[in-house]
Amino acid sequence: MFILAAAVFAAAAFLLFLWKGAFLNEGIAWEEKCFSFSGMELRLTDRQAILYRDNTKVWNSDWDWSVQNAVHSDIDHDGAEELLLLVWKRGSYGRHKPFWVKKNDRNLKQHIFIYRGEEERRSGIRAIWMSSELARIENIATDSDGNVLVTEENGTVSMWAWENFGLKLKKDKVDTVTFYACGDQLLHKSLLVRGLPEDNYDYFYKDLKKYMEGADLVSLNAETVLVSDKALVSDYPRFASPEAVADAVKDLGVDVVSTANNHALDQGMYGIEETIEAYRKRGILTVGTYGAGEDTDIVPSVRYLTVNDMKIAFLAFTYGTNGRSAEGHAVDLLSDEERMVSLLDEARAKADAVIVFAHWGTEYSEETDAEQEKYAKLFLQHGVDVVIGTHPHVVQKYELLSSDEKDGKKTLIYYSLGNLISAQKEENCRTGGIAGLTLVKIKDGKVTISDETLHEVQTVQGSVQWVK
Repeated sequence: MFILAAAVFAAAAFLLFLWKGAFLNEGIAWEEKCFSFSGMELRLTDRQAILYRDNTKVWNSDWDWSVQNAVHSDIDHDGAEELLLLVWKRGSYGRHKPFWVKKNDRNLKQHIFIYRGEEERRSGIRAIWMSSELARIENIATDSDGNVLVTEENGTVSMWAWENFGLKLKKDKVDTVTFYACGDQLLHKSLLVRGLPEDNYDYFYKDLKKYMEGADLVSLNAETVLVSDKALVSDYPRFASPEAVADAVKDLGVDVVSTANNHALDQGMYGIEETIEAYRKRGILTVGTYGAGEDTDIVPSVRYLTVNDMKIAFLAFTYGTNGRSAEGHAVDLLSDEERMVSLLDEARAKADAVIVFAHWGTEYSEETDAEQEKYAKLFLQHGVDVVIGTHPHVVQKYELLSSDEKDGKKTLIYYSLGNLISAQKEENCRTGGIAGLTLVKIKDGKVTISDETLHEVQTVQGSVQWVK
């Protein structure tokens, strides 16, 4: 009897797991996340979505749902966000099916379920749209305009907008660029010792690079200049790192390096020129500094890359260079506002998207300062899409700024990503952030932003570790 009962229990458990979709793992990215929604907290873990109010559970997804992803956005533009779930469940319909449907099927299918937050309800939410079924899709996201982006199995992204009482196809194909931006590459000499004998620094990023492989575009801030003569390698306060560091940066998958920062002139024009050349030889674009022979009226200060049919402009500015100066125009400065505005307007006119690297803020402060707030508004005013901030060596907030103008322009600003790698010992200096986002280009040329987030990394024994 015991063996029979065990067999029955095992069979029931197997059927239960099968019903719930225990074998769905192949090729599906199951998201795990936590975010605020309508005064509550949504936690998505182990394929279940749970809503908490004041740490008390008020709602959870059905036991036989497998929730692949959860996103939130004001899709109907009423000033309040909606919650969207990408769900795997059996059957095209729930308890209530249309009268013309005689029998609900029992196949596992994907659905998008949309909820509106309602404080008066015990559950805190009310269902407003439940798709009957979907063709197999890879994932969903929302952009800064409240549109829903659906990524199909073949990688094609379509855009859907809320109209009247449901989602309607807006664009059957949009161009997207996935972008990861890293913080300060601050190379103290103690980090370099291990690699100096063989001039190999791959250990910096060997554990990080697998997370960058899915990105279309990767950047970092080169806080220390590079030199070809290893005898010139030096530490704070006048940094210089071996040229071979650029090999590790290339291996990480970096496409663009910002070189405009307060240490840009640590080795004078020699350091600037060596740095530009080292990255250029490896096919990496530099932005923000210029060699002595470069006339910035001829060699453009705005640098451009075209990625996935999207033309992207890059600019970089720093608050200063530690009191050092050079002949000619060597470093782009925030304080040269007339020139900066001219470059921003040029970039806006010529590119689909504009990304600015800003070296600003107060060192070791987790709060933004007045100068950052001032230039953030200026960047918004002149049509910048994304600002990547560095210099404080600690992580600061990120936010989406919106203009009051009719065009509803938005600028995503990461005020400080902190350190990508450094030998600074303080906990908040060893912990940095990598900005992750997707640029979305609609066919009319407008660019919106989707999937913005901040991934945590740490410097551990001279290499960068991905935390989450």
